[in-house]
Amino acid sequence: MKDNPQWRIAMAVAAIVSGLSLLSLRLVQLQVVDHLHYLEKAKQNHTFRRTLPARRGDIVDCAGNLLATTVPLKRVMADLNKMRQILERNRKQVLRDGRERMTEPSQVAHVLAPLLGVPEPELAGQLASRRDLVTLRAELDIVTWRGIADLRLPGIESVDSFKRVYPTERLGSQVVGYVDADGVGRGGVESTMQEYLRGVDGWYQSQKDALLRELRMYRSQDAPAKHGYTVALTLDETVQQIVEEELDTAVLANQAKGACAVVMRPSTGEILAMANRPTFNPNEMASVQWDNVRNRCVQDSYEPGSTFKIVALSAAIETSRVNLNTPVFCENGRFQYGGFTLSDTGSYGTLTVQEAFQKSSNIAFAKLGLQLGARDLYRYARAFGFGDEIVGGMLPAEASGKLDPPEKWPAVAQTRVPIGYGVSVTPLQMASAFCAIANRGVWMRPLLIKEVRNSRGQTVARFAPKSVRQVVRGETADTVLEALEAVVSEHGTGKKAVVPGFTVAGKTGTSKKIDPATKAYSDKRYYSSFIGMLPAREAAFVIVVVIDEPQGDVYYGGLVAGPVFAAMATRIAQHLDLEPVYPRAEVVKR
Repeated sequence: MKDNPQWRIAMAVAAIVSGLSLLSLRLVQLQVVDHLHYLEKAKQNHTFRRTLPARRGDIVDCAGNLLATTVPLKRVMADLNKMRQILERNRKQVLRDGRERMTEPSQVAHVLAPLLGVPEPELAGQLASRRDLVTLRAELDIVTWRGIADLRLPGIESVDSFKRVYPTERLGSQVVGYVDADGVGRGGVESTMQEYLRGVDGWYQSQKDALLRELRMYRSQDAPAKHGYTVALTLDETVQQIVEEELDTAVLANQAKGACAVVMRPSTGEILAMANRPTFNPNEMASVQWDNVRNRCVQDSYEPGSTFKIVALSAAIETSRVNLNTPVFCENGRFQYGGFTLSDTGSYGTLTVQEAFQKSSNIAFAKLGLQLGARDLYRYARAFGFGDEIVGGMLPAEASGKLDPPEKWPAVAQTRVPIGYGVSVTPLQMASAFCAIANRGVWMRPLLIKEVRNSRGQTVARFAPKSVRQVVRGETADTVLEALEAVVSEHGTGKKAVVPGFTVAGKTGTSKKIDPATKAYSDKRYYSSFIGMLPAREAAFVIVVVIDEPQGDVYYGGLVAGPVFAAMATRIAQHLDLEPVYPRAEVVKR
């Protein structure tokens, strides 16, 4: 039966029918059942989506000078699938017509390596890999890329990229901040204004042919990139430069551990400069010492010492407990209270309040604190912005300082808080308090960010000066200014802060630091500070200078920080074109 021809024909027909049935079923599966799956796969093979990165916005000073900007670059890549296909096609064409063409990845590497600045063997290894896409150079300038693009090397492509650049390098770096590897703002204005600066990435979708080349006619740009906004600060680049240069000189001269300074405009609260030492260059984050990134002006709190005496003086005058001529017995330099001894630098007998302030008598102001009472002392300290208040709010990690309520004060605190111990403050808080005195008792919110502008230069957000509260009456502020002027005189502790041609009002401060080993006040570690304003009446600016741990026998604020203030103020007055009040000869006599 098996030899029967009809049987063999039947079996052959059955096999053919079965094969065709299976093929038909497979076609039904591919074209009907799995149609959507393979359609999506085909789309993925011929359709691609590219991100259009947004340009991060600029940060500029009050005059529009660039503090941070973003430069366009190219990320150079190799589409190795495309390269392999083109090189294979070139080999076939060489066999047909004999013309010289690139046929090996090593030939591409030989041409491309010197243009990218990459070793040729390294580049050849990347181009010979079995991967689909490799990045050859993460950042390349536009001009160099144009030269590469003109060569039309197989599979070599680029995408737009950006790099954050800080033209002024170290200048104001803690204020400006930096961006991390993911382009996210860290520290300073880069962090607090991240949502304004970052922009929104766009994208487009397109198609490619069998050789993986883009078919531009099918490109659809669905979402253009929205570039970041420009953030304008109140900082003045020239004032910032002056302050940082003088801080460098002071740190070197005193072999200090660090230093910081703030310059503010009393009438508006605008911050013209904010500087720290040590510092860092945000263009070189790979080698940065992270402690140098900290903004000591807002993140560090310290016991201010005698600069804090303006609180007790203002409160005592405002409440009519004393005037500048009220006599105070200074116990001949030693005062016992609460089981502790308080000393003065001189063996003073009876001084007027103004003389006590001028000579910075701790004993006199301890007695003022007792006369005021803890409640009033605390109330006025809080009104001046001390305690748990974040005074600025425009920079990250701002410290609030510390001022316990009176019910938590030990007995001795009423004599220590008036002289700047038992309370911690930030340099920015101290600047704000002195600005309130210079501004006839009105406390202004510190202002760092002026406005935000879009890519067309239109203002989308404006931050205006804000008057928060009247701390003391204008007449009280004028009286305190009179005492502050007496400090910067021949008989005051701030005589080294004199600026030729101008009246200056200010206060010296010298405070012991806590020794981390003993947890007690050190006799070798000090904060030396001076806070002053120029001119003394209707001040154009207030400067806070704090020198951290000056070395040597000279550590008093008037001797260490006073001359730094004078150097800064002299140059800033020239920059702002302030007119001198009187000739230099009169300054010496005063």
